[in-house]
Amino acid sequence: MQGCSYLARPFKIGDLVDVAGESEVKVRDITTMFTIVERKDRTEVLIPNNILIGQKIVIRERAKE
Repeated sequence: MQGCSYLARPFKIGDLVDVAGESEVKVRDITTMFTIVERKDRTEVLIPNNILIGQKIVIRERAKE
């Protein structure tokens, strides 16, 4: 069932992603309502999770564990 968890949450905190029109942003937090990402200029963007459903997500770099 590991694949199911990956599909439900394709990225994790610390990953560098392209998502919802934002390029090369770092995932800072994932809540039930929002995913919070940080831009290179250190501003944070709150993306509603319902916007992420069906969006193309590019994972540029996985966070080191």
